[in-house]
Amino acid sequence: PDLFVTSTIPTGPTLGLDSFNLHVRQTRINLDIRRPVARDDLRIFFESDFFGLKPNLFRMRHAYGQWHNLLVGQSFSAFMDADALADTLDFEGPPNTVFVLQPQVRYTVPLTGRQSLAVAIEKPTTEVRSQSIVTPRTPTPDGVVRWRYDGNRGHVQAATVLRSVAGYVGTEASETLVGWGVNLTGSLLVGEADNLVLEGVYGRGLGRYVNDTGGLALEAGLDDGRVRALPLYGVNGAYTRAWTSRVRSTLTYGFLTLDNVPSQDADTFHWSQYAGANVIFAPTPSFSVGAEVMYGQHEVKSGARGNATRVQVSLQYDLVRR
Repeated sequence: PDLFVTSTIPTGPTLGLDSFNLHVRQTRINLDIRRPVARDDLRIFFESDFFGLKPNLFRMRHAYGQWHNLLVGQSFSAFMDADALADTLDFEGPPNTVFVLQPQVRYTVPLTGRQSLAVAIEKPTTEVRSQSIVTPRTPTPDGVVRWRYDGNRGHVQAATVLRSVAGYVGTEASETLVGWGVNLTGSLLVGEADNLVLEGVYGRGLGRYVNDTGGLALEAGLDDGRVRALPLYGVNGAYTRAWTSRVRSTLTYGFLTLDNVPSQDADTFHWSQYAGANVIFAPTPSFSVGAEVMYGQHEVKSGARGNATRVQVSLQYDLVRR
């Protein structure tokens, strides 16, 4: 009810039902502490919102320390690009968006020509359906390498992740697979104030990093008695049009496809797509109000499909103290 997650749209012959909801779970509270030290500031940053396991409970988003080029703690994965997120009112966004907050150790090296290279070791999590056949395990951390270029009118980022997707098969054997992924993202300033963002992701054993498959235990499946890392791929794009200095609109589209194995259930996620459009009015820099319409489709392994439409109205006020 609080997020438009296309992979949760019911499929097959289901009865259409309308529902109404109000929530404040996107509210965020943060604390940013900086202290001058040798060479650079020491920064300690905390941020929480209300998307906890139960409604309206705190959830820790960020909790990290940063000095010079070294970051230690929980923040956005280096595999993710927060600057390429679509400007949507809905918190979830397109199905293939890479969105993960996790503990990590990251070092960023500035390169020549407005480029940078980041290397990170991040918390591993194997999302394989826990059954009597397969029990997940995490033998090694996830490793991420990210290259980025920042220009006058936008940026380009390419990130790759290498990870172990592992599990015990039965009671006597275990399987360890190489999971990997590539995430290509970018943004472009069009004209004086319009903005275009794009993202494309592809990989195997990558389910936990992506919006629609995260938490569904779809990184690997049992195929002829062997654990196999499941391929997925998806693309999304969003164009933001600035009608005036106070009014803007965003059109968004994205899709995600997961290759299934025969042993998976007929209702296992296979494919989804998402489209959205909004209008946002910001009379002051700290206050905005907007309306958004979203449409989504969800298809499962059996071929059954479902679709849903959602309308959302949001009010946001930013209270910042420096």
